Amino acid sequence: MPKLFRQIYNKIVIPKGDYCYKLKEVIYPEDGSKPILKTKRCPYWCWDERFPNDEVGYCKLLQIGDRDGNSGGLLFDQVKECGVNNYD
Repeated sequence: MPKLFRQIYNKIVIPKGDYCYKLKEVIYPEDGSKPILKTKRCPYWCWDERFPNDEVGYCKLLQIGDRDGNSGGLLFDQVKECGVNNYD
């Protein structure tokens, strides 16, 4: 994929904000239980369930993960590392 096309594609598919997801909907159950958050995840974010909860996050765009020690260590919580579409 040409570099310019990849940059434009990433601007389109990577959610805006500081997280690797976009909040789509909040559902408030009638029984008063906690709200249910419906999100759309970044296509580059993934996890590996073989590892403990704070080591599962991975960014396929940057090819780094919490377990590598090369990230900020918050990918498990879907905090962005790439900086694409972050709020200023």
